[in-house]
Amino acid sequence: MTLADGNIEDSEVDAMIGIYEKITQSNLDKSSLISEIDKLGKQKNNVTDYTGSLRGQLNDQGKEVIIKAAYLIATADGKFHESEQELLAQIAISLDLSTAHLKAVIEEINS
Repeated sequence: MTLADGNIEDSEVDAMIGIYEKITQSNLDKSSLISEIDKLGKQKNNVTDYTGSLRGQLNDQGKEVIIKAAYLIATADGKFHESEQELLAQIAISLDLSTAHLKAVIEEINS
């Protein structure tokens, strides 16, 4: 999601760290994360390949966690770019979530 608009924003990286640490209860080094983002940006696999591979392993709650994390990262810079919106929709499709389900998850976050 961080690479969707072509820029690695500090606010998005900080959001990733916060979400990761909240979920895992462990620390994540910012420079290591930025290095990993750079490396992933150069690979041919994309995020929807990865999230699609998780589809059969996650229940709806697990899928919603991925959507929530991606949305929070995308909006961490105060903007929800069209490229980020499109990627979030593609992630939802890769997880077999309907458009209505995606909208409901986003509405839950924003309420």
